[in-house]
Amino acid sequence: MIGGAQMPRRARAGFTLIEISLVLLLFASAVGGLLSFFPVGLKLEANAISDAAQTMFGLHILGQIEANAAKIDSLDDWMTESRFRSLVMDGVTAGKDDVRITGLDEKDKSELITGYHTSRAYIRYKLDILPVENPVKFDDKRLRRVVIKVSDRRDGNPDLSTPLSVDLVYRGCVEEVFN
Repeated sequence: MIGGAQMPRRARAGFTLIEISLVLLLFASAVGGLLSFFPVGLKLEANAISDAAQTMFGLHILGQIEANAAKIDSLDDWMTESRFRSLVMDGVTAGKDDVRITGLDEKDKSELITGYHTSRAYIRYKLDILPVENPVKFDDKRLRRVVIKVSDRRDGNPDLSTPLSVDLVYRGCVEEVFN
């Protein structure tokens, strides 16, 4: 103060503590939001791996069954239910384990295969062979459907999974088909 007059204040350079706190809060919330995507991404990746394992297992089994069905050249073997099932399931395996028909109508019945592709993998499945009634009717049972439901967890429920299926048509001898 000189002679009672005040000197003008200069504008301050820099930021106040409140401004810095608000910027840090905004930055922290943005980083927190970005980090929240990582668990979601990991879960989606695990689901994709799970879906791939289930599909690979189902297609592997259905391919073996379809190949066995193509070898059946006797109409009697095709028409006899027990003989047909034993022929199409002959040698069907997943890894070291044999695969069996379990029946989709049994609620608690499913087979567990351990170590499919990796040592930690568990595959629970239900496999059945069904006659095809609709929309195409084969009165002589020359058309059959093989359905497999697969879960990739030890305690998984195959009934909750999407079924994979293949239709088998008797091709046998040409004379038998047209007679």
